[in-house]
Amino acid sequence: MIRKVAFLSLTSLLLLFTACKKTPFKKESQSEEFFHIQCNNYAAPLLVRGNTSSEKIILYIQGGPGLNTLDFALTDYPEWKDNLEKDYALAYYDQRGTGNRQDNINLDDISIDTYVDDLHQVASFLQKAYDAEITFLGHSFGGILIYHYLLKYGDDGIATNYITLNAPATSDEDQIRWEFRRDFLYNTAQSEIAQGIAVTQWQEVLQWLDEHPVIQKLEGTDDPWRDIRQWNQYVNDLIVEKYPLKEAKAGDYVSILFNSPYNLFPAYLNNPKTIDEVTDRLFEDMYEAEIITKLDQIEQPLLLITGRHDDICPPEELEYMMDHLGSNQNQLIILENASHDSFLHQKEAFINAINNYIQ
Repeated sequence: MIRKVAFLSLTSLLLLFTACKKTPFKKESQSEEFFHIQCNNYAAPLLVRGNTSSEKIILYIQGGPGLNTLDFALTDYPEWKDNLEKDYALAYYDQRGTGNRQDNINLDDISIDTYVDDLHQVASFLQKAYDAEITFLGHSFGGILIYHYLLKYGDDGIATNYITLNAPATSDEDQIRWEFRRDFLYNTAQSEIAQGIAVTQWQEVLQWLDEHPVIQKLEGTDDPWRDIRQWNQYVNDLIVEKYPLKEAKAGDYVSILFNSPYNLFPAYLNNPKTIDEVTDRLFEDMYEAEIITKLDQIEQPLLLITGRHDDICPPEELEYMMDHLGSNQNQLIILENASHDSFLHQKEAFINAINNYIQ
């Protein structure tokens, strides 16, 4: 395995490409390369790992917002080293103002639109540097960025394939989200009862849903969040606890400490309030965007993946999206025994879905 560390300007690289006929990178079946890519006033840290000789790169777009992509890759949290990275190269980058946060952050630069432009520049670099076909794979918020990207760039987008993983098109400001979530809870209750699972509890859920044909914020009452809180309680007690988050092991922390390509101290000693401010700004943009009303403007084919038990991105929402997206070549895959981290809950089915779509 080879690690090459460099600090590169996207602009200077593009000049290099015009002067040289050959790519400056050696394509290998197993490689590991770390760069910083200059995206206007942000130096994006980028890790490329896996089979670069495939000439196919999957650019992973992290969720959150605000999660650390490089640590996600270093600890092999998604468990892709022994499968996806054998067949393709995977590219991981930390989004502006999130993750390792090496630079001083100008909050005025934080917006969905800026994130989309950063993504475009990172993808453009990868395509040219490796002479590779690019696939976008966005999880949760990362998938939402793909929707925004396609609305802005459309056919001028860099990627050949676009895959959204557990990525809703609604926000908490959209009442239609609660229509999807109510249907999700109803359909889950029916399925669980049919299988003889927690029948008494799920019958209570069905009775509550029958008494609440609409779930919404109860404006003008003493407890406006009562119904939404009850929905969350049912979901947490009967669904979420079946899919606990993967816990980090001691070796993961050691790997980050000794193998991290970036300086850990500014990353973890920066003001913790900063990431909260970044997240707040991004959520404001998501609320204002109302992507669910613009689906017909997304005309490029998508592969949509979610888990049958994902309360954040329920299948009912993606089924609605399939009927309203601008392309008739979209594909939907629902992983039956999975929740929000569906790539872990049904790993083999997820890998097969990616391979079938890309190859």
